[in-house]
Amino acid sequence: MKCSSCNKSSWDVRPSRLFKSVVCNECHMSRLKLKDPDLHSVIIEQRRQHIKQSRQTLNLTQVQLAPLLGVSVKSIKNYEQGIREPSKSVLILLEQLVKAESKRGGQ
Repeated sequence: MKCSSCNKSSWDVRPSRLFKSVVCNECHMSRLKLKDPDLHSVIIEQRRQHIKQSRQTLNLTQVQLAPLLGVSVKSIKNYEQGIREPSKSVLILLEQLVKAESKRGGQ
């Protein structure tokens, strides 16, 4: 499937009911920012907090988390400061790490 905005072909492309087209996450958030800046800010803030809380739950520093997610330390800092948004694959991997930690901690 290809994004109707940027023509990127990726598994990150999905139908958007809000914009009635098929878009990648990056284009979806860009369009949302233009359509509803307040909602976009809320989503970015929630995601920023979620990433930091997940890292703290794992008892990891940014330096330790970066290689586990396959990104640079600068990327982790940017995610936590709300400067950049992580890809869907990074978010999925982070959730898998948190779930694995919670299973291990529960035993």
